[in-house]
Amino acid sequence: MGIGLHTGEVVAGNIGTPARIKYGVVGTVVNTASRIEGLTAPGEILLSAATLAEVGPGLTVGPSRSVELKGGG
Repeated sequence: MGIGLHTGEVVAGNIGTPARIKYGVVGTVVNTASRIEGLTAPGEILLSAATLAEVGPGLTVGPSRSVELKGGG
């Protein structure tokens, strides 16, 4: 399993009817995080530049790489 992280606002909440309800999140941030996750290798955590900027200098990261995400994310 790999993990993709991106930072921003999303719409989150319960979707459906009382008989069949689920919790979900939607938005371009969710789509971008999913695309980043799709680039991960097993055991790898990748994060966007936006997330790295929000976390600040206290995070130790490995080498960076630039990629073009499908959909321009």
